[in-house]
Amino acid sequence: MIIKNIAMLLVVVLILEILLPGCSAPSRSLKEKQRWYAFEYELMNTRERNSLVFVNEYLKASFSVDDTTITVLISNMMNQSLYLHYQRAMIGINNKYYPVGFIENEFFVPTSLTIPKNGSADTRIAPFRTLQNKKLQSLFKTADNADPITRKEILKQYGGSLTLILPMTINGKEVEQTFVLKIKKIRSSITQENLTRIGKKKDHESNKTFLPMVIVAAVTGSVLFLFSNNQKPPK
Repeated sequence: MIIKNIAMLLVVVLILEILLPGCSAPSRSLKEKQRWYAFEYELMNTRERNSLVFVNEYLKASFSVDDTTITVLISNMMNQSLYLHYQRAMIGINNKYYPVGFIENEFFVPTSLTIPKNGSADTRIAPFRTLQNKKLQSLFKTADNADPITRKEILKQYGGSLTLILPMTINGKEVEQTFVLKIKKIRSSITQENLTRIGKKKDHESNKTFLPMVIVAAVTGSVLFLFSNNQKPPK
């Protein structure tokens, strides 16, 4: 009788597993997913609002910023050469300053760069501290790892600044040109579609352990049920 009751209990569990898989399968929570953030910048010392282009009578500088690097295209507006002294340039991240490193085929510390008259030079740079181990690091923290505290810290970076101090020689005189880029917008880089896709993958992984449990329960229940029916009642 006891064996029969156990068999019936396993059969009931099996039926519940089939009809209500959500009760036994681990529920997925979108809150557990790592969220990435992207930043939009504006150049502060420019004549146009919401622009990443600086222009004066000597040069034109266009900027683009990704998670790890700053790309600057400098055009010489003069009829003589423009000398950029990158070996003494600094990048400031929220007022903490670091030497500049060039990023091309390999990482290295730059020297002076000469731009001929009416010429231009496109350079991709980063704080040299991020290049020492041959691996780029984020200029600002970009992932919250599902940690609400970290998420708040990232959102507080709104208004944070990147500063490029670039010494240059113009008309035989050395000047320090300062470019300030401020974060004007922070947006999440994970869409709802991506979260759903990640959730489905998680469900698929949980089903890998859930399905064998159902099979074991079914086989065990069937064996015990048949065994109990074959037992002869006592005389």
